[in-house]
Amino acid sequence: MTLCKTTYSLNSWYIRIVGHGGKFGSEDEEPRGCQHFNRVQSFVNLEGFVPVEVQSYETILHVPFVMPFYLPDDVPSIAVIHSLPVCRIEDADGLVYSFTRSAFREPITEIRFNTERLWKRPIIPRVPFAQISTEDKARLATARFVPRYTAFAVTYYALDTMALVDKYIDTYLTEDLLRDPDYTAADLRTMADMEEMNLRYPEGYELVDWVRKGKLQWLDLDHPDLPVIREPVEAFPYSEFFDLKGKRVPFIFHHDLFS
Repeated sequence: MTLCKTTYSLNSWYIRIVGHGGKFGSEDEEPRGCQHFNRVQSFVNLEGFVPVEVQSYETILHVPFVMPFYLPDDVPSIAVIHSLPVCRIEDADGLVYSFTRSAFREPITEIRFNTERLWKRPIIPRVPFAQISTEDKARLATARFVPRYTAFAVTYYALDTMALVDKYIDTYLTEDLLRDPDYTAADLRTMADMEEMNLRYPEGYELVDWVRKGKLQWLDLDHPDLPVIREPVEAFPYSEFFDLKGKRVPFIFHHDLFS
């Protein structure tokens, strides 16, 4: 499995889940992974910052969770969570470089919601970099990448990955279909979204509990070799996350407003 992402921009963090020796990131990357690799899912958390550097941004995964059906007690299996900072370009005065405008702009500190659902505003044309002002070009020369957001990857491993997939199909999907012939919920083994997980498997969000069970481990970011660790539980660094709406639901950011 390869994890190839751009950590200096939100733009490349499209959401995708990949399994069985796959990858997410550049399609040109050669997939790598062991036979025990099951799948990996990515999340991006804004950490309370407003992404004024982009015109629009949408995410369906921003609060990390684990998928319980891939961490059963009867099959040797674990998940590993890792985090990476995602940066934006800021100058010494805190102005943020906008890729859309090819210009610096003031940051927005207040999270504002589009309560009127007005999405038909005219799209701001993308300004070519060649048209950047002399002043902003000078600012850009001394600007820096500032970590504001956090990307997370939760990777699953199992002694027998196909057994877990087969069990999910035979048990969870079949039960849902038999109970409700009109069942249309997402097949979570390919894309588990926050709302569906919160409805069906809310325990997946209790990451500390999964650490206590020995099912969730993490990388030691203080060590250059990034070893995988599982204890002590008190050292687990991912117990709290910023949740924009507090409801574990997706959101859209458009023209400085959230919805």
